[in-house]
Amino acid sequence: MPQTIVSGQYLPCGIAVDDDRLYWGSPGAIGRANLDGSDANAQFISGLSYPCGLAVAGDHLYWTERGAVGRARLDGSQPEPGFISTPTSSCALASDGRHLFWGTGSGIARADLDGGNLSGEVVSGLGAVENLAADGAYLYWSDAPPGALRATIARSRLDGTEVNRSWVATDLWKLQGLAVDARPTPPPLPLPSLPIQIGEVRYTENGRATVFVTVPEPGELSVTSPKVGWKVRTGPPRPWNVLGSMRWRLKIWPGSSGAGKRIRARLDKRGRAALALRINFTEEGQLPSQKVKRIVLRQRLPSR
Repeated sequence: MPQTIVSGQYLPCGIAVDDDRLYWGSPGAIGRANLDGSDANAQFISGLSYPCGLAVAGDHLYWTERGAVGRARLDGSQPEPGFISTPTSSCALASDGRHLFWGTGSGIARADLDGGNLSGEVVSGLGAVENLAADGAYLYWSDAPPGALRATIARSRLDGTEVNRSWVATDLWKLQGLAVDARPTPPPLPLPSLPIQIGEVRYTENGRATVFVTVPEPGELSVTSPKVGWKVRTGPPRPWNVLGSMRWRLKIWPGSSGAGKRIRARLDKRGRAALALRINFTEEGQLPSQKVKRIVLRQRLPSR
C-alpha cells in the first residue's frame, strides 16, 4: 500500500531518484532523503526560486525554474541556478542519460548534459508541456490534442520525429505526473469509446427509418444486429478547433439478408415490424461502445 516516507514538506513539486537518494523541489529549495525517507533534508540546496521539474543524469541533479534550467552536483555542491537560460514550462524536465529535455511555452527543447548543442524545440506546435519523461528511445508527455475531450499521453522519438499526440488515451481531464521505466511492456490497452446518444426516429413508408445519433468524437457507427440494411450520413466534418458532439443520421431498411426477408414478410402480413437495433460506436484506436434502440418499421405511415 502507498505510504508517506517524508512528511512535513511545504508544497513539494517534482520528484527524481538515483540509486540511493530521493530529491524533490519546493519553494526556494530542493530537498533530499534516502530512498526509505530517512535522513531527510528539506534545504539540501537552498537559495533558489521555485525549482519544480527534477532529473538526475550522470553526476548532476538538474531542475527547472522560471526562465532557466539549473544544476548542481549530486552532493549539492556547485549549484548553478542559471545553467541554461531558456524558456521553461512548469515542471516538465527529463533526461535520457545523454540529453536534457524540457517543456517550453509551445513545445519541447533539448540540450546536451553539459549545456551544449542547445537545439531549441525538437517537438513544436504544442501547448504548455506540463509533464515529461524519457527513456532510451522515446519522449513522453501529457497532452491535450486539438478537439480532444480528455488528456492523452503523447510520444515521439528523441529527435522529435514520429510524433503521436494521442499515443495513450485516458479518461482524465488532466494528468499531474508522468514517469517511465526501462522494462519492456505490452502496448497500452485501448479504452472503451465514449457513449453515444440516440435521439428521434423518423419513419417513412416501405419499411424505412432514420435514427438520429449524437456522437462525441469522430469514429465509426455500425449496426451489428439484426442483419438489416443501413447507412450512416455524417454531414460535414467538425473543424479541428471546435469541440462538442456531432449529430449523424443512421438510415435503416430491411435489406436483402435472411433477416431482411423475414422483416419484409412481417411488413407485408402485419404492416409493421419491431426491431431491437444493436448500434456500435468505435473511436479510432479504442474499443467499441454499444447502444440498443428499439424501433418499429412500417409498411404504411398512419394517416393524419
